[in-house]
Amino acid sequence: MYSSLGVGTHGAGTSSLMGGNRRSIHNESGSQRGKSKISTLTDPLSLNGLDVAMRPLLDYNARLLNGRLQVKKIITERSFLVYSEDFKDDLLLKAIPNEENIQNWIDLPPHTNVVTAFDAIPHDGKLFSLQENTNGGNMYQYIESLGLNLAITVPMSYIELIYDCAIQLAMGLEFAHNNGLVHGQFDLSNVVITKDTDNIIFKISDFRPATSMQMPLTTSEGSLWPFARNKKKITDAEKLELLMLKDIYALGICILEMMIGRVSSTKFSISLDSLPLTWAEFAESTPLIQVLVECINIDSISQRKGKLQTIKKLLIRDYKKFFHRQFYKMELPVIGKRTDVCNKKAIMALSRGEDELTALKHWEDAIAMKDEHFDTQLNYLLYKWKCAHLSDGELLEELSKGVFNQSDIGIGLKGIIKLSLGDITEGSEILTKIANAPERGEGELKNLKAHRFKQQIIEICDSLKSQGDKYLQNRRVRNDHKEKIESIQFNYNSRYLATVSKDCANVWNIAQGTLGKRVITVPFMPADFASLSAGMPLRLLAAVNTDATTLVVYKGADFMFNIYTIDTDMGTHKLRETLDLQKELTRVSKLDQKLDPFDMVTDIRFLADGKHVRIYQNRNKSFYAIDVNVYDLTPDVKKLDHRWEDRTIYKYGLTYVKEQESLGKFISGQQGLGNVVAFPEKEFQACMVLNREDKAKKHFLFYDIFADRFTRKIIKQEFMLARAPGEDSDAFDIDMDGRVLAYVSGEDLVFQTLRIADPLIKHIRPRYNLALHKENPAKIAQQRMTYVEKIKQAIKFYDVLRQQDLASDENLRNLETCSVLMHKRLMLGFANKRLVAQNREFLRLQKILMKNQIPQKVEVRGLESIHKIGQFDEIKFSNDLHRIRFIQLTSEIDNNFMLITIDGSVYKYDLSTREMVFSFKTQALMGLQLYNRDTRLVAADSGQMKLWEFVNEQDEAPELKTVQQTQQIKISQIYANRDGGEAFYHVVTGKEEFMVYDENLDLLSRGTLPVQGEVIQGVDFNARAHFVYFGTDQGRIYKYSLQKNELLPNPVDMQTPSASVEILYCLNYIQGKDVFVGYATNKGLFTLDYDSKKLQTFPLGDANQFAGDVCQIQATPDCRFILVGVPSTNSFCTFAFDRTKNTLSLQKRIQVDGFRTFEMDRYATQLVFLNQRCRQLDLYAMKWDFEFKGQAKKENDTMEENQLVEKVMGVLPASSLKQIQAAAVHTTDGKMKSGGGDPLAAALGNHKTSCCSIF
Repeated sequence: MYSSLGVGTHGAGTSSLMGGNRRSIHNESGSQRGKSKISTLTDPLSLNGLDVAMRPLLDYNARLLNGRLQVKKIITERSFLVYSEDFKDDLLLKAIPNEENIQNWIDLPPHTNVVTAFDAIPHDGKLFSLQENTNGGNMYQYIESLGLNLAITVPMSYIELIYDCAIQLAMGLEFAHNNGLVHGQFDLSNVVITKDTDNIIFKISDFRPATSMQMPLTTSEGSLWPFARNKKKITDAEKLELLMLKDIYALGICILEMMIGRVSSTKFSISLDSLPLTWAEFAESTPLIQVLVECINIDSISQRKGKLQTIKKLLIRDYKKFFHRQFYKMELPVIGKRTDVCNKKAIMALSRGEDELTALKHWEDAIAMKDEHFDTQLNYLLYKWKCAHLSDGELLEELSKGVFNQSDIGIGLKGIIKLSLGDITEGSEILTKIANAPERGEGELKNLKAHRFKQQIIEICDSLKSQGDKYLQNRRVRNDHKEKIESIQFNYNSRYLATVSKDCANVWNIAQGTLGKRVITVPFMPADFASLSAGMPLRLLAAVNTDATTLVVYKGADFMFNIYTIDTDMGTHKLRETLDLQKELTRVSKLDQKLDPFDMVTDIRFLADGKHVRIYQNRNKSFYAIDVNVYDLTPDVKKLDHRWEDRTIYKYGLTYVKEQESLGKFISGQQGLGNVVAFPEKEFQACMVLNREDKAKKHFLFYDIFADRFTRKIIKQEFMLARAPGEDSDAFDIDMDGRVLAYVSGEDLVFQTLRIADPLIKHIRPRYNLALHKENPAKIAQQRMTYVEKIKQAIKFYDVLRQQDLASDENLRNLETCSVLMHKRLMLGFANKRLVAQNREFLRLQKILMKNQIPQKVEVRGLESIHKIGQFDEIKFSNDLHRIRFIQLTSEIDNNFMLITIDGSVYKYDLSTREMVFSFKTQALMGLQLYNRDTRLVAADSGQMKLWEFVNEQDEAPELKTVQQTQQIKISQIYANRDGGEAFYHVVTGKEEFMVYDENLDLLSRGTLPVQGEVIQGVDFNARAHFVYFGTDQGRIYKYSLQKNELLPNPVDMQTPSASVEILYCLNYIQGKDVFVGYATNKGLFTLDYDSKKLQTFPLGDANQFAGDVCQIQATPDCRFILVGVPSTNSFCTFAFDRTKNTLSLQKRIQVDGFRTFEMDRYATQLVFLNQRCRQLDLYAMKWDFEFKGQAKKENDTMEENQLVEKVMGVLPASSLKQIQAAAVHTTDGKMKSGGGDPLAAALGNHKTSCCSIF
């Protein structure tokens, strides 16, 4: 057997199948093996072609990407743990070849089994990949940590681990290959391990698509691959396929390495001879060896398609058999969307410092794909807020529209945002309520996404208790001024605040816990302002020192300053000195000429020592800073180059020249606009601007000096006051650390928090998808499988009872009981969305119930609702102009697929898994028709039709049977009677002409409407396909006999000008007459009894409020309910049809936003809506309201599910019951079990393990 394996190597290492010394291999098993650390490797081949570096490429604390990434830990010479300022999280940085291009990896949507790549980052002439942090090590390291000695024994847990790993790797590779991404250099060192709850997740990392494409196939290694032999000159597309084959080949090698227990790709060569003999004792080894042999013997591109899918299915099947599971816990990986990729790219664009338009374009692309994409919505709005495009209030308003209503996570985010904006009281109340609330689901069934988020909430609540001083509460207090406040000023340590107006000066204690408490009031008299020169602006200023013992007030006249001694404990004040600035300056010879009223005092501030007050003065367009000792009144004068020279940012001299120049231009620009600027005393990176350009909506803007952009916008709320217009105060100040803004709003003093508390920063980081499970995958798989088995059981019951004599009342009652059981199980799926995921049995059960109603016993009463169960938003388009043109839904009970056409190709999608099954080339620009039990397909172009036939149960692309040219007519539409009637027909139309073909596309007849220029619009067949009806653009409906091949006289006329008959739908289940529901422009919805020519029109809504162009009309199987779509009013309407009167009455209107048209299966169980851009499809399950009568009603109202099961089983024939019991399986924790409380329990023994025949 082994001679057929050939010889090969694995990846870029030296692993081969050339045989090896079994003894030496086994001696290195377990703890006796020499450790293989990446940091000690010196063989360049083991590093995939990278030059070996004896020291790390990056130093500890090194910064990359404009300082946005900081190295936290050196893992190896070429891999580093870094902290991202943008993601607020740890990521992994790895050196890659400079010629590598990992864009396809970056563009790959998130997947459970593929490491997420964020970007390729150049730094100091080297290239690095930035990727998701996986802290579990690689598979070699994990195997080594197990300390196994496989030569002595193979633990069953290790065998299960190999199955688990191989299945997940197959799923990851299949996903990558389906998205056009190859690895190229795959081995176990590229398999990293993480944990999602208790489940081990195996992820594929370090894709090398570009350098792998550059590697020649003529290397010694490449010549050993069976699929690369004799491949010298090939195209890039062929080489890509070969690299995918190489990945599959490498998967087989990985399985072999795990079975050997290999811990390094460079230690020794391997072959099947290297397998320890202990594997011969285990039948579980047979499928593994079968898979690895298939992988390493794969020798042609044609074998690649579906290979990984086959491997996955084979291993899952045997996994369930050998380990006594009814399901594989990780069978449904978490798969992200392209919206997640756009969101990730937007974050990285900002991190790289690109134009914000690039990031906005990515976010807009994501929103265009999916309006309600949660991460994109949140990140986009938070970015706009952080860039001051949205104010605090506007952010809350926007988030309330879609983000805050997302169950617990949305509510929790509201609490976090409230805390960030300074609303500590409401925010903490919201978060405390969530932290104390019981989690939905218990134990392993809890919502993992909500659980992870709740842990964040608890962490924040703990920080509120332990680090409460880091959180500042916004406050609004009465300012206790009767006049307009002229200035506000924080003292140097930001513990006190001084406000001043013409009536008084107030000192406020703003320390934590007492924020906004007035401690001193110094009243003024009107006489204090009598000396003000007429026409001069009033400039009132006040400053308080660090310990609030001295208050200095300038009342705007004669350069006289009052110095008060104050006692905040007693609430007293005393005028200690009056500073005459002009006199003191003259005394110390610091004044060349007498001051005049235009030498304005612009500001006063106490210095840090609390003894000196600095007075800022503007004299003759020059700026001066005058420091005065408040005890001896001695002044010291310094001329400033500009007003802000003594601000902190300018104290660093030449360190920040660029920033200083930029800041100067910024301030000049703001002052030129009439805006006001304020600086914090200690914080040198920011300043605050009061924007007064819009007088009706003034707002504050927090400016980051080093980023050169605004980072916060706060609307200045103004209130109606008694004073005259224009008297509202613009006074404001910012504290020394830039944490609090104080300003006047009406009669209130407002304290607004500016900085986000440190414990909160990481919790408002950008959100992105890392493909984590929202719920425990094993438990959900168990629940889903149990539900599937219950559905299968109910269907089997029903099939048996349908075969009984239904003329018997007793048999009919039994069938009623089974219908009730089926209905209860159907409703269980509607109530639990996770049970419906990838559940084709649920879709089948729907069809059976709708098809097999029991008249007068179990009937449909109306449409209750529609439930979204899937979204096809990952459909790939080769360019922006391509659109989905036609959709065909299967209507067979056992089939669940749809066909769509996009620019010359037809694609088949599985409705349960939402995976593309196949595609094939055919022009279908004018129509697509599936018929004859979904076995035949006609695709029509303007000049030809092609007949395709499905074989092998539609799992493969169809075979072309016939091509029919239609040169006599230019096709505009094609129709078929899908249900057949007495024969299958196809009708093609073009303007006033039409042609009739049989099911094999043989021409039967052709005809022309009698009125030249009249265009056929709507077409349908009657129930038995004896006649076909044509609706025209001139409001006439013609009848054509398919037996006589002639157009019958006396068409029906709408008798309404410009009434074009757009849609005709024949109600096939009305016996003896042809009744239609249709839509005509300027006429609306109508019914027509053609033989009696009775035409009736009906409004869309009581007041025709849902009126608009109808896109589609469908009906339930019994034609009791008519489904109508009206895209212009976002309306999907259900009408009840009265068969005796041929009337319609609106039963329900459901709003479906942004759809263009819809398709429905003939059993009215599944709906597919096409969006307006014709690029996205949404799949809905229709929940019908069943009416139970008589015994069925009583059972539905009173009996539990188990009681119904027992009752049905009690009436089944013994032979049928035995067959059903033999197939029954029940699970507990995934293991196959029988018996217990379920009446369907089967006595199944455990599987017996036999020796492996491969040995």
